[in-house]
Amino acid sequence: MWRWLLAILLLSLPAFAGSDLLQQEKVRHAWFVEQGLLGTNETPAHVNELIWADSPYLLSHALQPVNWREWSQQALNDAREKQQLIFLSIGYATCHWCHVMAGESFSDAGIAELLNSNFLSIKVDREQLPTVDNQYRFAMEVLKGEPGWPLNVILTPAGDIIWIDAYQSREQLQRLLSALAQRWQSKPEALTKLAKRHSLLLKQHSLGQPGDAGQWPQQVEAVQQRIMTSLAADTGPRFLHETWLLAMASDAMQGDKEQERRLFDQLDKTLASPVYDVIDGGFHRYAEDANRQQPHFEKMLYTQALMASVLAKAWSLSAEPRYKNAFWQTLAWVDQYLYTNGGYASAMSAVSSAGEGSYYRFADIEAQELVSKGFLSNSMASTGRLLWLDPLLPGWPNLSLLQQARDIRKQDPIPPIDTKVILSWNALYLNALLDAYWATGELSLAQKAEQLGKVLQQNFVTPSGLMRIGFENRTSIVAGVEDRAWFALALLQLAQLNRSRGDLGTAEKRQRYAYALLREGGWLEEVRDGELPAAAAAAYRALNLAAELAPDEGFRQQANDLAKRLAAEPAGLLSQYSLLRAVQESKPDSPKGLRTFAGGHGSIWAERLGKDIKLNVRMDDGWHINAHGAEARKLIGTEVLSPASHWILTYPEPHWRRLGFTNETLALYEGDSAILLSCKPEQICREGEILKVKLQACSDKLCLLPQTLSLWAPAS
Repeated sequence: MWRWLLAILLLSLPAFAGSDLLQQEKVRHAWFVEQGLLGTNETPAHVNELIWADSPYLLSHALQPVNWREWSQQALNDAREKQQLIFLSIGYATCHWCHVMAGESFSDAGIAELLNSNFLSIKVDREQLPTVDNQYRFAMEVLKGEPGWPLNVILTPAGDIIWIDAYQSREQLQRLLSALAQRWQSKPEALTKLAKRHSLLLKQHSLGQPGDAGQWPQQVEAVQQRIMTSLAADTGPRFLHETWLLAMASDAMQGDKEQERRLFDQLDKTLASPVYDVIDGGFHRYAEDANRQQPHFEKMLYTQALMASVLAKAWSLSAEPRYKNAFWQTLAWVDQYLYTNGGYASAMSAVSSAGEGSYYRFADIEAQELVSKGFLSNSMASTGRLLWLDPLLPGWPNLSLLQQARDIRKQDPIPPIDTKVILSWNALYLNALLDAYWATGELSLAQKAEQLGKVLQQNFVTPSGLMRIGFENRTSIVAGVEDRAWFALALLQLAQLNRSRGDLGTAEKRQRYAYALLREGGWLEEVRDGELPAAAAAAYRALNLAAELAPDEGFRQQANDLAKRLAAEPAGLLSQYSLLRAVQESKPDSPKGLRTFAGGHGSIWAERLGKDIKLNVRMDDGWHINAHGAEARKLIGTEVLSPASHWILTYPEPHWRRLGFTNETLALYEGDSAILLSCKPEQICREGEILKVKLQACSDKLCLLPQTLSLWAPAS
């Protein structure tokens, strides 16, 4: 009897599983209807395990006949136990060729039969699992020369790579799957041997070995030369290279006029091209050609975050209206199209209702009228014209010409939005808002950053730990290295802001959580730049900031250990460029918008008041800095060092106190104080300015060593 009952139970398991999938489809049915994947009363012919996913990209494959599974240790174990080959396909929601391959191949019954009979098929959203994507992206670079998506891989049951490539037509994929399935049945040892050779090659190319800390400084010039060569190339594709632009801005803020010229040149070429959407705002991810005439049309949150930082710093350096206008227009686009109650959505797709990029193209007759009024246009293509402005005149976002173009564009539905919220991308955007605040002094940016910080803390810090993905009012996937690094940096920068405003309670809560994230480590897993600057670079900056706020917690040593992982040759350093720049910019003379000192007990920042500059100082209770001109024992007075000749300095009136370590009455600044730099009559005084301030912080019982801090005062 028990054998009969067991047989009935085993036979019923697929039905129960299928029933669960259909039930979950009913839960998600409205989403499929909204995306145009099902009719209101339509029942899908197929439902696979991706129906449970918290990813629009994975859900778009949930109604395909392929028996897709999400990436998990259980799926990998099942393949090993059954000795099945693994077909792994990695993509993302805004990827054009991912959608092409999905329609051509993964919706095809013949391809599905091949995969279901011979492979365990796994679908990955690269934005959900960046560590998985980075692993196979690196393999693609080594084995094929360059990465591309969808990134498709065939693995042995043990997980070694047999084959890897990007888009394949239906016919190519069918031949490949048939051949490898037959080969695995007839001679599996041949495929296993091939995969082992691939694994050995990947191990030899690994960048995981530590560099020589004494060698990398000699290679910086060679790295810079490679960057200049790449920027001067006359063949596509043309990437924005945001990390390079940010490095140029940082150098320019330290007085490097050549880097400032390069920054403005690269930025102006991009703004005066279809890569920048001058009509609605925001940047496309890159151009397919060297002349920036053919964008790759998706708009990613991380692209807007990084370019907003670049624009804010260019604006701060130059006070040029075109950078200011492009900055605000980009932020307005993010707010209009990516804002959700749980944070910012990840991207707008390249694919529109009439094909890739059709939303941004104008019919010939429409374009001709707009060109006659001031737009520039590329040559007519069968798919329509792209428009841009050159030059970008002051006030261009409010031109009636742009509103006319918007009205025409609104006749088409906007491209789909990937509505999943990614913690690391949102933390990157938060950091960009704070960077822009300290670069420009615009108070609304600090307010936006504070609000986003609260949303991320409320939604992603859960009893189960820190989470990575938010989708449809729930969070999933435990945060990885990338999330922890960027979120820790965001929290510490917010804590700095809170301290500068006297909100120590909020600051200390954020600091404690950030310190816990930093102690988890793991930064060596991600030292190479991808679409985002490497997690190791964000971690390095966060560790140095933590060391300023908590000098005795060992964070400085962790940062120093991380710096030792820099490669000793130019190619490796270029792939680690964000970490390289983080190390270079950690020097005391690198100017910052806000500096923390005295173990977090003091803050100093510059503020523009028209042509003048105000240096604000805030000290915690029980702490002070010595007043300007103070002469007592061996104490050092506060002094703005070597200001430009066009400034008149006015120091605040000191407080006079007798402290525990001396019987003398001392002149000091405590609480809130300010040093005013007034522009002399007949002077311009509108450019960004580096200010160096020497000071010595003391408590009621002891004095710390003097410090010289570099501050950036934005252009007026």
